[in-house]
Amino acid sequence: MATRLTTTSYAVLGLLVSRPHTGYEIAQQMQRAFDYIWPRARSGLYTEPKLLVKAGLASVSHERHGRRPRAIYTATPDGHRAFRSWLATPAAPPVIEIEAVLRVMFADRGTKAQLLSALRELGHQADELQARALAQGAGYQAEGELADRMHLVATGGRFVHEYADMLKRYAAWAIAEVETWPSTGPAVSPRGRELLDEQLALFD
Repeated sequence: MATRLTTTSYAVLGLLVSRPHTGYEIAQQMQRAFDYIWPRARSGLYTEPKLLVKAGLASVSHERHGRRPRAIYTATPDGHRAFRSWLATPAAPPVIEIEAVLRVMFADRGTKAQLLSALRELGHQADELQARALAQGAGYQAEGELADRMHLVATGGRFVHEYADMLKRYAAWAIAEVETWPSTGPAVSPRGRELLDEQLALFD
């Protein structure tokens, strides 16, 4: 049976296409570069290069690093071809997971204070995301390892900043809106039609 590759598999393969990596370097790079847009558990990342080897898209060699042996993974010619083919396929649609907004949908089962707390936390999370992205961007060196790919790093990174900014704007708007409600219950439901009409006028 052919090895089934996931988007994470291709992300790891992309790293190997750029240069050989150890398993540790793959996990480190995936979490540093892609955790904003493609977060994955570190433990799972160590299995991906082994799957690529099994599929014939990567090879593995072993060398000693001090007292410990380490595996080094390199993309094979088939791996290079497979990666180019993947880049030519349509991208999957984005998936959104924001617990604070999920809690908005169930807020009538709780209190106004609980909803406001969730929205304020969303604002704090957005601030932290923005600060982390800014710090990471400021740490890139003009002559560093990524110098010849900085146009890609910056273009992808722009999304993270825009996303964090959107979350902050949404949280501020939602907090201001909810603060005018007497509760999260049915008494506020007439306001829903007004909000929906505003949204349709803004985004239609």
